[in-house]
Amino acid sequence: TMSSNTQQTIGRLGEDYVCQQLTLQGWKVLQRNYRSPFAELDIVAKDPHGNLAIVEVKTRTSFSWLGSYDCIGRKQLRRLAQACLFLGERNFCSHPARLDLALVKSSCGQIDSMELLQDLELSY
Repeated sequence: TMSSNTQQTIGRLGEDYVCQQLTLQGWKVLQRNYRSPFAELDIVAKDPHGNLAIVEVKTRTSFSWLGSYDCIGRKQLRRLAQACLFLGERNFCSHPARLDLALVKSSCGQIDSMELLQDLELSY
């Protein structure tokens, strides 16, 4: 089993990678590891269209669940939904921030690729 230390390092690498990729795609990263009252948010960013999004990053070595988001527990999803509302209000948007999920694939301590699932369905 991987030590939690190694996992943290991989997790950080994954977040760095996602920020890099998003920036290359014209996103603007506003905050990293932002502590909202509801949840710590991996990345808060604006997409190329200027839409506010929370990007939750999950870095894994195997992706049997690629394309699904069961990697986020119900409780966490609810907290993230509340954070979306909170951020929307704080930024005077007429609607909540969007929740996106970045699935990052890693192997041998390296980051291989990422898939971005946009606009996860939220129940507030």
